[in-house]
Amino acid sequence: MRSVAVASVIVAGCILSLGACSGDETSSAEPDGGASSGNSSSGGSSSGSSTSSSSGNASSSSSSGEVDSGLVPVGDGSLGAGCNKDDECNSKVCGAGRKCVATKSCRPSTGSAPGIDTCGPKEPGDESCCKSLTLPVTKTRTLDKYEITSGRVRAFIDDLQANHGGNLRKLTTDFATANPTSQLGKLATDFPGYLDVVVPNDDKVFSEAQLPLWLGAFPHDAINRYDGCYLNSGGYGAATYWQDPAVLKEYGIGYTSPGNGVRKYGKDVLDKKPANCMPPIFLAIFCAWDGGELARTSDYREVYGNQPATVGAAQVFHPWSTLLSWGEFNWANGHGQACFIPGWPGCPAGAQTQFYAFPTGGTLADDDSPSIGAPGRFPKDVTKAVSEDGGEGWFDVGGNLLEAMWPNTKPIPAIKGYCDTAAGGGAGALACNRNQPASGAIPAESRPGTLRFAGDTPPIFLEGFSFEGHSLYSAAYLASDDGDEAKLGGATPAHFQYGKVGGRCARVKK
Repeated sequence: MRSVAVASVIVAGCILSLGACSGDETSSAEPDGGASSGNSSSGGSSSGSSTSSSSGNASSSSSSGEVDSGLVPVGDGSLGAGCNKDDECNSKVCGAGRKCVATKSCRPSTGSAPGIDTCGPKEPGDESCCKSLTLPVTKTRTLDKYEITSGRVRAFIDDLQANHGGNLRKLTTDFATANPTSQLGKLATDFPGYLDVVVPNDDKVFSEAQLPLWLGAFPHDAINRYDGCYLNSGGYGAATYWQDPAVLKEYGIGYTSPGNGVRKYGKDVLDKKPANCMPPIFLAIFCAWDGGELARTSDYREVYGNQPATVGAAQVFHPWSTLLSWGEFNWANGHGQACFIPGWPGCPAGAQTQFYAFPTGGTLADDDSPSIGAPGRFPKDVTKAVSEDGGEGWFDVGGNLLEAMWPNTKPIPAIKGYCDTAAGGGAGALACNRNQPASGAIPAESRPGTLRFAGDTPPIFLEGFSFEGHSLYSAAYLASDDGDEAKLGGATPAHFQYGKVGGRCARVKK
């Protein structure tokens, strides 16, 4: 087994910057609207011998757009119309179920593919996870209705391995070169050398830049005291991207000693969840491959709106028509803390109980992913702002995961460089650290690493609430009249990884 620095992530479920941990309560109580608390763990945590970071998704449509046998009548090219190849769709993507789909990440669509066709309320969900809605003000741009799912990321990884040799770095730098005014193109210009070093160039466990880590095994650069990703007994990890046990056991992940890499929940369950524990720069690469870019701060500001409410002695701003009560959106979902915002409607003054879990029956201390809802499972967590596309709003902009936003300006985060703590201490000029100071009863911790990139790194900012209890990130900016990005919160480097952070894509309207 590869020797890696994992001691820092054993207590992985604690609040960002707060350092408070939870108990192991589980509950099957449902949020309003019928988000199911079912007990299925289908999908199978089966083991395998491949060192690939992708498990693969069987489908009848190849990544080149040619559908296998069983031709169907060709429709008018609109979404949902019959197709046998990409050119028969206006979107240029014919799904595995021989219907036109919106983007490449929904190519595996069969009508029920996990994380592809399973967004929306209740289990298992029945709406495309790739649906994107025209913004309220910027009519030439769309913002995805739902958070990026692990199933959509899996479609990307399958394509990466099938058509790009697993070389994420080459795919990224080629795109940046060919599209110099794009998000990635400008990043390559503004932060020279960053993409050439930090982005994995193969899918192997033993690479300097390791794709299995970027997919959520645990952080490559352990910036935060607790990351909420690493999975073992009592670790409170919540990584939602299933990887082959043969890969994960190389990192000591699992519930035996040493870890055998087997997850508590299978691929089909986890693929429905929003992707977390992945660097926002990876999500930006995913969005570029999928025909868009990681959503920008201004995109979120358009849909968040300016709805004030008085909570206790404080004024807060929220994205809904009316202030939601605790339990109506996925915020402070158990985890043993007192209410983070005193006076929030319905929020208990003492330790929170868990109001949502899917599947039920597990121990959160071993795997906290059931606390995260698949996108759209909380039907009241929808924006007051609506799109001209059927009057629909955007889901989970309030709770579930914090979401990474790409800035329109070029601020510099306080944390510089890329320190590979997974590799252990480097020698001489390559030595770096992410040492953690003592905090109350939590002792100081040494985290030596190997310096992969020095200097300024691209920043992202965080938005919203999380299932664990993070609250009102960037609300001052999102509800502002002037859109001053100095009011943004949660500034972190674009390679930051955390179990409570996801994202969504935005696109030029076609």
